[in-house]
Order: sequence, then C-alpha cells, then structure tokens
Amino acid sequence: MSIRLLVGLLFFIAGLLIAIWGVHSTRRAYRRKSHFGRATPRTRGLVHRGRLLERCPDIQSLSRRDRSRVEAMLRLLFEHALDGQELSARTVAEQLGYSLKRTVALGDILRRQGLLDADSWTLTSNGESCAVYVIRKHRLLETYLSERSGIPPEQWHFEAQRQATRDNPEEPEWIARQLGFPRYDPHGDPIPSEFGDIPPVKGEPLGILRTPPGLYEITHMEDEPPEIYQELLDMGLFPGAIIEVESQDAPSHEPSGSTKASKPHPADSRRPAYYLPLRFEDRHYQLSPLQARQLTVRPTEEKPEDQITRLSMLTINRTAEVVGISGACRGPNRRRLLDLGFVRGSKVRIDLVSPLGNPTAYLIRGTSIALRRDQAFQIQVRLIPQSQSQQTPE
Repeated sequence: MSIRLLVGLLFFIAGLLIAIWGVHSTRRAYRRKSHFGRATPRTRGLVHRGRLLERCPDIQSLSRRDRSRVEAMLRLLFEHALDGQELSARTVAEQLGYSLKRTVALGDILRRQGLLDADSWTLTSNGESCAVYVIRKHRLLETYLSERSGIPPEQWHFEAQRQATRDNPEEPEWIARQLGFPRYDPHGDPIPSEFGDIPPVKGEPLGILRTPPGLYEITHMEDEPPEIYQELLDMGLFPGAIIEVESQDAPSHEPSGSTKASKPHPADSRRPAYYLPLRFEDRHYQLSPLQARQLTVRPTEEKPEDQITRLSMLTINRTAEVVGISGACRGPNRRRLLDLGFVRGSKVRIDLVSPLGNPTAYLIRGTSIALRRDQAFQIQVRLIPQSQSQQTPE
C-alpha cells in the first residue's frame, strides 16, 4: 500500500512540474511575440530601430496610464514646436485636459529623463527624438488598424493610443515591415522613418475666404476634435478625394444643392458667418470654418467622375452601375465588399427592404446581398437611365 502511495505521489509531482513548465514556456513565448501575434526576434528589431530609440530614454518603467500621458505631452509639445510656438504649463494642461498639478508632475518626469528643458516647456534634443518615435509608433498603429482590422475610422485614433502603451519597443518596426514601410497614415499625416526623417506635408489648409474656386485633392483630414472629424466622415470625405470648391459671391447659410447642409459647430458662432460652398460627387455642402480647417488640400487637374452617388441613396425600381468603393472604406471591410461582387461595372438594384429600412438587400450578379446603410454608403454607383433600368442586373 505504501509503495502505491509513493508511486502515485511521484506521478502527481511529475505532472505538477510539467504543468508549471508549460505555463512558464507559454508566458515566455507570449513575451517574445508582438501584440499582433507574430514572433519578432530581438536581433531583427535592433537592426531596424535606428537612431530614434538610441536617443530616447526608456519610459517603460512608468505605469501604463502615466506613460500614455507622457507620450501625449511629448506629441503636443513637438507639434507646437514645429509651428514655432512655446507653451506654458497652463496651456499644456488646458489642451491635454489635465489638471495643472498633474501637468507639472508629468513635466518633472520628463525633466528627470532629460527630455524637457529645465527652465521652460521646450523639448531637448533627446526629447524631440523621443517625441518623433512616439508619433511614428502612433501613426503606424493607426495605419495597421485601418488596413488589418475592421475598426471604423472614428476609432483608429483612440485605439492606437490604447495600443501604444504595450511593452514592446520593437512593435513599430514590425508593423512598418508588414505594411511595406508606409510614408503617410490613413489621415494623411507623414510617418517619420526609423531614423527620424519626416516626409513633407502635401498641400495647404483649406481656407474659407482665401481658397479660389477649382478642383482640389484632399491630402489630410485632421481627426481631432472627434465630433468635427465624424461630420466630415458623414459627408463621405477621405484623403485622396477630389472636391470642387464652388464660387462664393456672397455668404450663404443654405446648401447650393438638394443635399442637406452640414450643421455648423457651436464654436463657429464666435467667428464670422462665412461658409465654403463645396461639391463632392453629386452632393453639395457648405463647410463651416471649423470643418474647413480640418482639411488640407492641393490643386489638381484630375477631374472626378460625373453623376456619382452612393448605393445607400438608390431608390426602388432604379438600377445603378458600380463605379467603385470609397477610399474611406479600407482593410477587411473593403475586401469583403469586393468579395461580395461590388466591383466596377456590376449592375445593382434593390431587391428587398426590411421593415425598418435597414438593412437593405441588393441584387447583384444574381445574388441578393444584405447591407447596412453605412456599408451601402461606402459603395459609389452611377444611375442607369430609366429606359435601361428594367434589365436584370448581371
């Protein structure tokens, strides 16, 4: 009996040791992987880090919350330094939404790390390098989320901020390799290289009074404040879109077309009531000063296609031809629509409408596909004349 107990005890101890070894091995393997699930050998990461991390002190010892706040402060100070502006502690606190006491405490952390000047709120040389590294990491994360996840555009910025606090300094270089070393993020912001080189900013901010009528290409859409960014998304605008600035002979508060005008932001009441008449596809808008300031554009000679509308605006008993998918639709969402048959030249019409009007089933290539209104809005179509509308879609 004692021998059986001894053998059983030995087997129990052996099983326990195997279980502990398995848990330990799993945790070690997890630490060696990127947050996105692929192994990133440290030797490869060190080769691609370049000079930015060599001059950027290690802030990984901070708590995740303090690290996020420090990185936000670095981005703010660097972006204002590019514009030649020197901020005070009170201004930094107001723009970041922190209390003055917390802002001063975070400034002391940066000074201890040698990132902030001792007598002012100016970044040192190492502080600028660290800020560029933080900006690079944030914009690469936004690009990755736009291309490899189904997260909507209005959540890219906040999700990238959350992901940026991961304890993996090699992650930005792994993302850059996976995406082919992109130079601009989905908002049009330049992505610094691993050596700190920043690509040039394309275009000029869209102005209410100084922008002459003509065709322009959107090169950048600012994503803050988020409510203004959401209004621009609801219009269907995206970096790369071709817009037409219309003539503005006199201030007007009404849209120049049949499409409902965008609502002015409450802060616009402090400015003159000027609006920028804008045409995009078949819709007309009048941008408020705050909305126009979020866009960076450059003149273009490329003419947009005529008579373009969105699938969500298609009416019953009308047939349309698919022209393409909006540039605002990226990643898995774009690939899914292409896989469903919404490719250029396909004929589409409404097949069934749900009792609440959302979703709607569309007949395309002999198949009925149900889409939500926001999904159908991403598909660009051209109406077919009524004389040809009775033909069955391909």
